[in-house]
Amino acid sequence: MKDVDTARKLIIKVGENREIFLHGNVGNMAGNLVMAEYQKDVQLAIAKKRWDEANTSGCETVVTEDPSEYELMKEVTPKGKRTITLQDMILENM
Repeated sequence: MKDVDTARKLIIKVGENREIFLHGNVGNMAGNLVMAEYQKDVQLAIAKKRWDEANTSGCETVVTEDPSEYELMKEVTPKGKRTITLQDMILENM
């Protein structure tokens, strides 16, 4: 997850890249599936916080490479918004 530049290059090819205030190595990791087994409410709250940050940046779609982040963020995705994987973004735009 340290290589954010490759994802940005791919996103720019098919859409607009809007940075969330805290991103890259200082970003809030939006969830962990192992921890969700023990504290799902906490992990969903973290994912919701990530979506709050995305909304502040005007994002309609959050693209993630991390399977844990994807699974938890899609549970709290606001109505009218999307959480997708980087792979799905590529497939949708081929």
